[in-house]
Amino acid sequence: MHYFFFQAKLLKVRLLIADKEYEGAIAESGFLLKEDENNLEALLLRGRAYYYLADHDVATRFVLWK
Repeated sequence: MHYFFFQAKLLKVRLLIADKEYEGAIAESGFLLKEDENNLEALLLRGRAYYYLADHDVATRFVLWK
């Protein structure tokens, strides 16, 4: 995936979280993690979205992934 496209997708995830669209943020970050499963920013954003949905067990798995 092209670097700028990836950065744009990360920005989209950040904006979805800011708009409290946590399910959308989880879906978009999942798309990013399919491309690069070790991307720290995508992992942290996904964990944050799960945290805000009060799914703390899943959130912890993403934050402590690596």
